[in-house]
Amino acid sequence: MSAENVRVVKSFVDSVKAGDVEGALGVLADDVVTVESGSMPHAGTYTGKEGQRELIGKLHSLFGHLELSDESFNDAGEFV
Repeated sequence: MSAENVRVVKSFVDSVKAGDVEGALGVLADDVVTVESGSMPHAGTYTGKEGQRELIGKLHSLFGHLELSDESFNDAGEFV
């Protein structure tokens, strides 16, 4: 499953970079959870695709243009 996880993360990042929020959300599991550190202005737990949409909206509001940069993706079992 970890190779599939890497593929999903790469697809998500590519979609976000292209400005395709719906495409990015489309590759995520319905029960996806993102936890952002309490020290960040967008701190919180974002659950499901609607939670991810909310997070992307907050990041856009806070920082204007959302840009992701990646150097590599590392297969770490259940984590990438």
